[in-house]
Amino acid sequence: MPASSCRSPSQAASDTLAEQLARAMSAVAVGSEDLEKIAAEESAASVPENVDPVYLQRNGLLGGGGYASVWLTTDVRTGRSYALKQLRKGVAVHLNFTPRCILERQALEAMAHPFITRLYTTFQDEANLYFVLELARGGDLFSVQSAQPNYMLPESWAKFYAASLSLALRHIHSKGFVYRDLKPENVLLDEHGFLKLADLGLSKKVGENRTYTQCGTEEYVPPEMLKGRGRTRASDWWAVGVFVFELLTGHPPFEGDKPSDIFDQISDYASAGDQANQRLGDLLVQNKVGASIPISMECSLFVTQLLRAEEHRRLGCAAEGFLGIQQHPWFVDFDWVALLRRQMRPPHVPAPASKPFAEEELEPQVLKLLPYDKAVHDREFKKFGPTCIMGSKI
Repeated sequence: MPASSCRSPSQAASDTLAEQLARAMSAVAVGSEDLEKIAAEESAASVPENVDPVYLQRNGLLGGGGYASVWLTTDVRTGRSYALKQLRKGVAVHLNFTPRCILERQALEAMAHPFITRLYTTFQDEANLYFVLELARGGDLFSVQSAQPNYMLPESWAKFYAASLSLALRHIHSKGFVYRDLKPENVLLDEHGFLKLADLGLSKKVGENRTYTQCGTEEYVPPEMLKGRGRTRASDWWAVGVFVFELLTGHPPFEGDKPSDIFDQISDYASAGDQANQRLGDLLVQNKVGASIPISMECSLFVTQLLRAEEHRRLGCAAEGFLGIQQHPWFVDFDWVALLRRQMRPPHVPAPASKPFAEEELEPQVLKLLPYDKAVHDREFKKFGPTCIMGSKI
């Protein structure tokens, strides 16, 4: 089944009352909680894998970020491949990331969803902390954008990824966590083109409370954070609005040469209220962003309703909760169940990586063996996972 089809307002108006009622009944029939049950069924249906690091063989470098590297590994007993995220202990201490690594492990252990990378185990050796993760061979969504003219994705692609991401965030929120680090680089694709949300290092369990730590990418910071009110799960829905805008236009709605410029734009936008929100929607619909095909009114409405400054009015945060997203006009005739069951055809199937990642391409600090006070910090590291030597039984 194709990812979805956009319906113009004139098409919607021409529908009979019976057809409109049937769609509404269908949307209500599969509610937010039902989608969570289906996600749980899909995760439970996956073959359980007992990964023992002593049988893992390192096969090459997949990539890396500002503080960690990711390696391709294979269990020599089964031939199954995994992503191995490695963080030097000295780097973790230097950046004060040890608590973050432990929180990431706890967050990943709490998740079981088709669109969130699965954690199989964690372990450590003398110099490193390791996460053994589900392998997403398709790379990240930023790479997909980079291959498109002006970094712009077709609206149908953006809809597929927005729906998948929304389901992943719905699951994270159901576990009491806020994600806090949405950006295309943290959205991975598997070899079939299905989304896998990764890197829960900034996730935090907040329940119904607020968190005040300044973190994440500047362009995705919600206005409530800049006003000193901290953030709740509503901040993730704001981030989805920024994310979809970026997929469609090739750039986020708020940009600047330095963080203060970006924050000023976000604050000014929030202060201008509905007028700024309407102008942003007009920018999309009137195709002033240079898209090859005009962006639909329904899509524009989805973005602007997510980018409401007031949290209680933001899509996904109002009284109807996730149903507001699920039943949004942009998702008319969209089969959420087929998406969750991976029966929907992804809009893009990534090509296999053409060349391996070279260690020289990593940030200089990622593989540095920095000294640290073992007597002080090894007590914290014990909370991360058992100590063993990878590949020692090969």
